[in-house]
Amino acid sequence: MTVDPKTIKRSFAASAYWEPNSARPNLNMLTGACARRLVITQMNAELVITGVEFSHKDGGEEVFTAKASKEVILSAGYVVKSRPFSL
Repeated sequence: MTVDPKTIKRSFAASAYWEPNSARPNLNMLTGACARRLVITQMNAELVITGVEFSHKDGGEEVFTAKASKEVILSAGYVVKSRPFSL
């Protein structure tokens, strides 16, 4: 959450990012997903994150992979103390 200093209005992820960008064809949002691991690929002499493996509350134990063609952006709404995300 942020506060716009000019209007003194609070801004949340939905109003600040999702609503103005929701029509973009390259933007998808999936709620209820839990990241399991980053997919790391060696390209030349560098390790590059090329995707994310995750599970979804509606998928049971099935693991899905989201692959990126350009970049991977990590974002988290909150951290559950009993289940930290580690590499």
